[in-house]
Amino acid sequence: MNRNPDVERLLATWLDEQIAQREPPDLLGRVLDATNGRRRRPAWLALLTGNHLSPTTSRPGVYRHRSERPMNGDLRLVAGLAAIAITAAVGLATASSKLNLGAAATTQPSTTPTVSAAVTAPLVWTFRAANFDGGLAVRVPARWTNPEDSYFTYELVGPAGPAAGSITVYSSSQLATNDSARCAASPNASLKITAGLSADRRLVSSGLAPITVGDREGEMLDLRLAPDWTAGCPWSNGQPAAVLLTRRGPPVEIRISGEERMRLIVIDHLGGCCTNVITVHAPDEASFNAFLPQAMRIVDAFEFGGGEWPE
Repeated sequence: MNRNPDVERLLATWLDEQIAQREPPDLLGRVLDATNGRRRRPAWLALLTGNHLSPTTSRPGVYRHRSERPMNGDLRLVAGLAAIAITAAVGLATASSKLNLGAAATTQPSTTPTVSAAVTAPLVWTFRAANFDGGLAVRVPARWTNPEDSYFTYELVGPAGPAAGSITVYSSSQLATNDSARCAASPNASLKITAGLSADRRLVSSGLAPITVGDREGEMLDLRLAPDWTAGCPWSNGQPAAVLLTRRGPPVEIRISGEERMRLIVIDHLGGCCTNVITVHAPDEASFNAFLPQAMRIVDAFEFGGGEWPE
């Protein structure tokens, strides 16, 4: 194409006359008035929305114009996925919090009893009474001891000591007739032991039931002092107390005092010299409840007469 200098000069003259080479004198003031009250947009928001300006090159002497640059497609996709992930995470956290709060408000305590290792400990040690009247063989878990083995009394204590509970076997025991003024007791063979203790106003009894220990039949009941019984004994350190059973001859008494709890098992109801009594005893209700299951496993394995167990 041939150039026409006349046309070019005419066009240049027209452009110079019609297009101002400088900004209007009031342009800066109008820009400041329009933008002064606006908050600057964060760079990250401009990046996500694509409404940001980028410079374009121009010839010297011509205003530098700015134009909108569209957001990169990959970046827009990544930003969208990130927003979805954040929304999902917040939603899950909120739902989880609500579920946890609901569970905390409605969860009930478990009714399944906790079985301690002591309760299920195997009965691995065998004791045979050397002195107890009529003979006795017992099986106990490891580390149990036999503090007393006399003609009238045989005692077993666990690794935690008597403060956690003890098992004692008494021979030839009878119901005690108490003189409350002196806290003295004398045998009373006219009443069945369990019947007499169940009717004793000093005591609260419960759980009267038949039981078999080895080859012997009998009854058991649980005992504690009645809340309104306040009389003590010389040996009770100012606490309420009572003598439950005794025997003729050497004084062997079965006693209860303070907050003590006792399961009393009576076997061979002959109403006289040949009644044996087993007590499971602890100093308070909590230790009694913890000790009782293990103690009853041991009592169930008693063999009077020193009998052997089959291998």
